[in-house]
Amino acid sequence: MPRLSTVVIVGAERLGLSTLHQLRGRVSRTGLKGYCFLYTNQNSSDRLDKFVETTSGFDIANLDLKFRKSGDLLKGTNQSGSQFKWVDLAEDIEIVKEVKRDLEI
Repeated sequence: MPRLSTVVIVGAERLGLSTLHQLRGRVSRTGLKGYCFLYTNQNSSDRLDKFVETTSGFDIANLDLKFRKSGDLLKGTNQSGSQFKWVDLAEDIEIVKEVKRDLEI
């Protein structure tokens, strides 16, 4: 649908931020001005408020990590909801960068 210029996402609170970002990216791909409206029955949502403030996929992935938690990174059994006890991968970016530097050869 190349001429699609508006999308309304009903129940936006039920979708992941990456999915919302993908849907938003499908609007107005031919250069027309595009609009993406998020509809929710919730009075407020910090997660959705933060989402509408950015269009960077990298920043949205970090928001998703912050709000959903990392899950079980070592075994992969839980995709969300749990996190490490001593480090928050979404908030402790400097620690993650330092570990990455230490692991480089």
